[in-house]
Amino acid sequence: MSELSYNIIYAFATSPETGNPAAVVLLPPAPEHADLTALASLYPPDKVLQATAAKANQPMTAFALPLPSKSSTSRLSYPLRWFNPVTEAWLCGHATMATSALVFEQQPQVEAIEYTTMKYGVIRALKGSQDREVMMDFPEITDIKPVPLGEWTKVLDVIDEAGTGLDRSAVLEVWDSEDRMLVEMNGEFDLANLQVDCKKMASLAPKTFILTQVVQDSGAEEQIRSRVSVIVPGYEHEDSVTGSAHCLVIPYFRTNPAAQARLQASSPIRKDTEGNNLIHVHQVSPRGGKLQVSWRRAEGTVRIAGRSVF
Repeated sequence: MSELSYNIIYAFATSPETGNPAAVVLLPPAPEHADLTALASLYPPDKVLQATAAKANQPMTAFALPLPSKSSTSRLSYPLRWFNPVTEAWLCGHATMATSALVFEQQPQVEAIEYTTMKYGVIRALKGSQDREVMMDFPEITDIKPVPLGEWTKVLDVIDEAGTGLDRSAVLEVWDSEDRMLVEMNGEFDLANLQVDCKKMASLAPKTFILTQVVQDSGAEEQIRSRVSVIVPGYEHEDSVTGSAHCLVIPYFRTNPAAQARLQASSPIRKDTEGNNLIHVHQVSPRGGKLQVSWRRAEGTVRIAGRSVF
């Protein structure tokens, strides 16, 4: 097996010119009595997966492997892996949404999918009430810590080198973890027009770099805006819409007292249908896309909703 076919789906999109494109590969079903404790062995060789992702040349390619159904056909189980053009990724929101939208489209009787991942356990996707809408329960990400003010300079120097339009006085907070960094800007900063050359941020690699802010415009639909750059050696790029990054952004705004106060002061608290706090996010990349996100703290998950375009 040297080549796999794929579909291109635009996640978090209202048209093919918006959202984040992903290639989706639906593999042949696993054998009836396959060893599910060794999921990687059920896939084609990694070199085939990586070659397919390189050929697709999308921000991410998802490989979903159907498992034999032991119950109702309205609920499916798929191991899921993600590859960008140069390496495997351990978590990806937009490619999972794209995969789910395609499965729900091809199998209308399906209402829910459970994805088993290589690192983050089980991710659940539910069919939404709108056309091609998907709701995903992703793991919360809370292992990020504030960077002391005295250490901000080296971070901001990197942004200065890579970007045009950064106002250091607009920086409110800098938080960091092993593989993610978050910088909160004040609401007056023009985040959408910041120009960033991600290749000049290579010194941060490997890192997902998140810029975010609370929206000050009371007439805006969204409460939070964001930009996300993925700094992977050989594939430094700005991500158009990033579901997994908001598994960190939303807990940050809900657990950091100062950030939470800024959010609450800017707009009234909204609720989803189950009573969880709901936040509308606009990722203001050049393509742009919108997400609805709620933190289910008791479950340790973040629910991310959006629509896809084929």
